[in-house]
Amino acid sequence: LKSKIFLLSEGSAEELRKFTSTHVISSLDPETLNLFRTPHPPNHPLLYSTTSPPASLLTPRDQRSKTLKSTQVPHRISSALRRLLHRDDGDTGSSGEEREAELHLYIVSQTSRFYLQLRSSWSRFVIRSTLLLDPVYRRKCRIYAHSSRRKQRPVLSWERTCQLFNQLSSELLQDQLSVEGLYLLLQELNTAAHRNLTLPTLFWRSGELCAFLVQTLEENLNSCQSLSGVYTPDHMLLRTMIVETLTVMFAETRNEAAKLSLLSSNNGTLVSRMLLALICDPQPQTQSSVIGSEFQVLMSEYQDAACSLLFELLLLGHEIHRSFFADDVLSAGWILGVLQTHSHLPSFMIYQAQQVVLALSDMQGAPLSPTQAVLLFQRCHLLLLCLQHSSLLAQHLTSRLSEEFRYLLRLSQAEEKLPPRYPITSPILCLLVKVLALMLHSPEVNLSTDCPTCPLHLEV
Repeated sequence: LKSKIFLLSEGSAEELRKFTSTHVISSLDPETLNLFRTPHPPNHPLLYSTTSPPASLLTPRDQRSKTLKSTQVPHRISSALRRLLHRDDGDTGSSGEEREAELHLYIVSQTSRFYLQLRSSWSRFVIRSTLLLDPVYRRKCRIYAHSSRRKQRPVLSWERTCQLFNQLSSELLQDQLSVEGLYLLLQELNTAAHRNLTLPTLFWRSGELCAFLVQTLEENLNSCQSLSGVYTPDHMLLRTMIVETLTVMFAETRNEAAKLSLLSSNNGTLVSRMLLALICDPQPQTQSSVIGSEFQVLMSEYQDAACSLLFELLLLGHEIHRSFFADDVLSAGWILGVLQTHSHLPSFMIYQAQQVVLALSDMQGAPLSPTQAVLLFQRCHLLLLCLQHSSLLAQHLTSRLSEEFRYLLRLSQAEEKLPPRYPITSPILCLLVKVLALMLHSPEVNLSTDCPTCPLHLEV
C-alpha cells in the first residue's frame, strides 16, 4: 500500500513523505481511524422556468438521483486502509496475489484558515443532512424521495435568472409597499432561495436588498418602541419573514467575496445594525390579552428564527477568523461585543436556555424532529459561547437556570429525545456535556477537548 502524507496550511498542500508498506498498515484495527458513514451532502437544485408570474418562475428541478433513506444510521465502518486493500477483491479473486493501492493522508494545521473552514463546512453538512430527514423541509426545497414526482423543465440561463431576480428586487424596493405586499414578496424570495443556489449569490452581489431588509427590521422595531413596546401579530410575522430570509441567504453561501465585502464595509456597520435590530424582549406587551396565546406562538417562531440567524453570523465569524478574541470585524468576539450593548440580550439568552431544558425534559412527548434537533444544536452553541466568553451573561444564566439544568436536564433523557439516526445527535450531546459543566460548575469536564465521536463539530 502506497501512502502519501500532505501538510495542509492556508489551503496549500505540500507532499512531505511517500513510503510503501504492505503488512504493518494492513494489520491496523478497523476502529483505529474512528470513521463513520454519513449521508452524502445534498446537491443544490437548479432554477427552472414555468408559465407562472415572474416571481414564481424561481422554481427548481428536483435533482436528487437517490432516495435519502430516513432509516440510515451513522455507524462505524472498517478503516480506510482495509477498505482500500479489499476494494478489488472481485477483480483479483482468491489467488492471493499482491495488489497495490494508494491512500492520501492529510495533516491540517489548527492555525490555518483551511482548518476553520473545514470545521464550519462539517457543521453545515451535519445540519443539512439532518434537515433532509424532515419531509417538510424536503418539500420546501423541492427534494422528493421518488423520481416519479420529478418534473423536467428547461433550465433558465444565468441572464434570465438575473433578470427575474432584478425584477423581484425592484418590486421589493418600491415605495409605499404595503406590509402584506412586502411579506408576500419576501416569502417568494425565501422559498426561491431554498430551492436555488443562484439567488443567495445574486442577493449578496446586489447589496441593496440586504441593506433594505436590515432597515425594514429596524423600522419594525422602532415602530413597536414608539407604541410603548406594544407588538402586533403583523409586526411579528413580518419580522420573522425578514429574519428567515436573511438566514437562508447566509446559510446557502460560503465565503462569497461580495458577501464578505458588504458585511465588513464601514467597520461592519450593517452587521451591527442587524444584530441590534434582531434581539427583542421575548415577553413584550401586546395590544390585547385576547390574542395573547396566538401572539406567544408568533413570538416563539421569531425567537427560533433569531437564534438561527445569530448562529449563522457566528459561523461566518469562525470561518474567516482564527481567534475568538480577534478585534477584526465579524469575528465571534466582535459579534458578542456588539450584542452585549443590547438591553434585552440577557432575557433573549435566558429564553434560549429555557427552550433547551423544555425540549429535553419532556419525556412524555415524541422524539425531536430533525428541524427541532437542528435548532437545539444552534441554541446549545449560543449558550456555550456566552457561558465561556461573557462573565455577565454567564452570571445571568447560572443564577436563573442552574436548578433547572441540574434537576430537569439529563444526558440520558437527551439521548432518548434525539434519534441516533440524526447526524447531528452526537454533536448535540457533546455540546450538552460542556454546557452542563459550565452551568453546574463541574471542574472535572475538560472543555478544551473535542468529542471523539464528532471531531469536526463547531468549536467555540
